[in-house]
Amino acid sequence: MTSDDKIFHIDLFGRFGLVTVVIFVPLLWVASGSILTLLVALAFVVAVEYGTYFFCTVVVGRSGMVLYRTNKANWKEMTAAKRVSFIGLPYLKIEREKGLRWWVPLYLTKPAEFRKALLAHAPEGNPLRNYADDDRR
Repeated sequence: MTSDDKIFHIDLFGRFGLVTVVIFVPLLWVASGSILTLLVALAFVVAVEYGTYFFCTVVVGRSGMVLYRTNKANWKEMTAAKRVSFIGLPYLKIEREKGLRWWVPLYLTKPAEFRKALLAHAPEGNPLRNYADDDRR
């Protein structure tokens, strides 16, 4: 990672947080036999949320992207990008020359800065650069 790389985190207080709370809290309420069990389960949900914030990152840099701190790809490896939605959460589905497709979360804490980083680092003609150009309009 270089000094001009930009790190983006999932927005826990946006749609992602809302979806997880809507799913988990009623389940926890029904499954808990006591208030203590409910509090322990809620603490677990909070721990999962903070773990998600730490590990689920998107790094945009001069050489390419890093997804979830482990998956790396150069700009030239990316062949297509399409905006999709899964259970109401926006993603950017990226096709690559090698490896599996990436589903890059777009529910990031600073979406405008994410687009600016793509425009600054992705080369002309790259599908992510095209996405950022189209999304700006």
